[in-house]
Amino acid sequence: YQRRVHGNPKNKTYHNFHGLILNALGDSMEAVQAYNEAIKLDPSYKEAHSNCGQAYRDWGWEVKALECFAISLKLDVNYLPARHLRGFLHFCLGHHLSCIADSTRVLELDPKHKDALYLRALSFHNLGQFKSAIQAYDTMLKYYPDDPAWYNRELCLSLHHKMNTNPREVNWDRIHNPYFKEAWCKRSIPSKLKGYKPQPKLDPNIPDVGKASRFGSDALNFILLIEAADRIGKRIQLKSQGFLPNDRQFRMSGLAAIESAQWLRKLWNGEMETVSGSYSSMNSDTHKCSWRDYMDIIVKWRQLSEVNDPVWWIDLLPEDLFVEGFGLQTPMITGQLKVPRYYPYYDRCFQVIKQLIKDQHVLTDDMADKIDKAKNCDEVWKTMKRDFFVISPCLKLDTPRGEATSFYKPDNDQFMEGTRITIVQKPDEHGFQFTIRTPGTPTRYKHYYEQMDILWDRITLEARKSIDQRNGQHLQELIITFYFFWVNFQPLTRGSAACGMIVLLSMYLANNLDLQNLTKTGIQTDWEGITTPDYRDFLEGVDFWLCDHPSADWFNDLPPVEDTLTTFRHMIEALNHDLI
Repeated sequence: YQRRVHGNPKNKTYHNFHGLILNALGDSMEAVQAYNEAIKLDPSYKEAHSNCGQAYRDWGWEVKALECFAISLKLDVNYLPARHLRGFLHFCLGHHLSCIADSTRVLELDPKHKDALYLRALSFHNLGQFKSAIQAYDTMLKYYPDDPAWYNRELCLSLHHKMNTNPREVNWDRIHNPYFKEAWCKRSIPSKLKGYKPQPKLDPNIPDVGKASRFGSDALNFILLIEAADRIGKRIQLKSQGFLPNDRQFRMSGLAAIESAQWLRKLWNGEMETVSGSYSSMNSDTHKCSWRDYMDIIVKWRQLSEVNDPVWWIDLLPEDLFVEGFGLQTPMITGQLKVPRYYPYYDRCFQVIKQLIKDQHVLTDDMADKIDKAKNCDEVWKTMKRDFFVISPCLKLDTPRGEATSFYKPDNDQFMEGTRITIVQKPDEHGFQFTIRTPGTPTRYKHYYEQMDILWDRITLEARKSIDQRNGQHLQELIITFYFFWVNFQPLTRGSAACGMIVLLSMYLANNLDLQNLTKTGIQTDWEGITTPDYRDFLEGVDFWLCDHPSADWFNDLPPVEDTLTTFRHMIEALNHDLI
């Protein structure tokens, strides 16, 4: 297409298709340039305006994307692709009523539009509008009976029946069938799920969540929590290409940080030593407070904030799957696409492969020389002549520097298995899958559990000291090390990275510190962590977390979340307030 564009630069269609190809390769900003060339030739070219909006969306520039979609729809109010893509963008921004409006219009134009049917159902579900959600799911499943949306429909009914239940009495992981959870994660055909008892139908006595937030005797407390949550929650936004801001996720992060910090403060002040097992994913009996109980608070918020994300503890999936190893996978390259969010870590991970491959694979001298000279996945694969992975290791706590003489090998007990960096040839896509993969296995869980237990005890011990005896710098280092092991552990099917960021906000708040600089331009700290074997090296790389921070005295004046948001209905009302 470059040749065609150069040969006929006045052809708007060539520029538009050139943009489509560039965006499909992950070169979104180059695609924008191509679309703009087409628009210069024809300002009324609605397709180019819409495609430009999608390229901006893929790059994480939501304002420019919305502008482009608006222009396209001004040119043709019934242009379906622009309407649908704008609806999807609204969904990604956490603006569900706007998504419903656009998706409804798409369905007026095309009643069987699969994605619009799905987005509309999910948006109603997120808002707690269960009757409309079930109706929307049913309409979709009428046209597409084997679609995985069936799992969302079951989860919608399950949440509906728990609307007036105290969240501290429920653990979704323990409620739901392990094989149901596995099937949803894999988006398996629902008809193949055996031994599952469907959820009861909608209860007419349980009303949907109202469109207006609750304003009763707790109105002031409700608003105080919302304002504080919005103020701190937006700090989780990564300053990297491809990541859209999501107001609903920001609020969830703030509320989760506040509630978990209040829980921690009670533990550190000695007001609490044990917890009821009613909401615990680990132990249904009363037991000593643990890091897993703390994380359950954060995980519950993450599960509720986006109903299309399967967020589960991996060790509570079916036992046979856990033993086999449930694998998480995140691509930097898939086929020929450079994934905008994660491609910035291509060079770092490629160098890790070249560094570790000699320790973890048998190479001839000629192969080793070719690996040293390799510049891309194709050259490495041609040298290995097969798909393969290397393991980015994770050094255990307290291993003296300099004593770990080799990288991860099964017989080296100084290291744990971290993340697998893989190269898999994809001949049908004329490229490769260059990914990170994290296996969830019992052995790996055991090793990371031991490290998390040690850190939890050390954090609790230091935090319980009086202010004049507490080593603030050491406590911050312990908190960041907890984050480091959490992101290397990756114990959830989805959402581990976001939950890790909330941990930092939460633990700093509980320590009366306001962590205002949570993210840094061009840095994704979870990727930094999983490609850094030694937690002490990681600490040096995130020194912006270790500097002086302002006090969080405002946190002390907040009402308890557990006393203000006492039902799932209240939690959804909090997530909806002024955002719908």
